[in-house]
Amino acid sequence: MLPVAEEFLGYAEKVADSFREKGLRVRVDAKDSKLGAKIASAETAKVKYVVVVGKAEAEAGDINLRPHGKKAFNKSLSEALDGLVGENAGRLLVGRW
Repeated sequence: MLPVAEEFLGYAEKVADSFREKGLRVRVDAKDSKLGAKIASAETAKVKYVVVVGKAEAEAGDINLRPHGKKAFNKSLSEALDGLVGENAGRLLVGRW
């Protein structure tokens, strides 16, 4: 979760809480770095989805979703959560028993 500026950190935390309530792992990057550097770092770390929030997203209740290696797009928070939860539910969880 990448807020574009410190002033949007509150919205980023609110969105992150919504993700956590649905059982999704999320981390808010609150470092004082440029957005491009944060996105590049997430891409290098192969983060599956990067969520960017700023003024437009906060006003509309949307998020900017960036799947790893693909183009970003805006989605409503509820649509994004439904899609990500559905994708997560379809995964086979394998572990050492």
